[in-house]
Amino acid sequence: AYEKGDYVTAVKYSTKYLDSKKTFPNNKESKQILEKLDTIVKYYEKNIETATATDTKIKYMSEFWEIRTLVDKKPYNKNIEFFTGKYTVDELGKNVAEQYYIKGDAVKAVKTDDYLSKAVAYETGLTYYNYNDIKQKAQDYRYKYSDLKAGEYYAAGVSDEKNGRYRNAEQNFLAAYNVYKNYGSYKDSEKRYQINNERADREAAEKLYKKAKSHETAKSYCDAA
Repeated sequence: AYEKGDYVTAVKYSTKYLDSKKTFPNNKESKQILEKLDTIVKYYEKNIETATATDTKIKYMSEFWEIRTLVDKKPYNKNIEFFTGKYTVDELGKNVAEQYYIKGDAVKAVKTDDYLSKAVAYETGLTYYNYNDIKQKAQDYRYKYSDLKAGEYYAAGVSDEKNGRYRNAEQNFLAAYNVYKNYGSYKDSEKRYQINNERADREAAEKLYKKAKSHETAKSYCDAA
């Protein structure tokens, strides 16, 4: 994993090896682990410092945070203090959250899905650290997206219902209900879903019944059944 540049996996295996030992082993493998960890830390420090694009910063910062969490509060902490003593989990988490905050702010809310993109950015950042008002922004934009999307589904359902496309109407009213359900029921979407579900099922049943009667008349009894 280390040779392939998959440093997160490399540290996972290294910690698994060290965790299996009662004391920090004084052997060749342990020395190699410490040397590689030092190289890994310097690799991320350099890339984080030189990264310019937000997504690139997020990639390196989130991986660096994950590596730090893997070695957090270990009995062999004194052996890796060159890393753990320099950075805390919260500090690195805050850095990642800040970049997701910047990413969310950078999205221009023009279309409905833009509100979702903003919400997802803030929500993801919040999983690392409660940075500034990121939690409130995540909630606000998630609600805004849900409200707008439910409205779109509902309008499509009304149109389908009006034009006799009951199965489509059923699906759209259900979608409106589901996307908004964390905030209650969206208008009468649940009721209209049930009404159109019944209409669509009846319509489908009537078609099948007529088809069965036709087979019966032709004495194609298996097809009729």
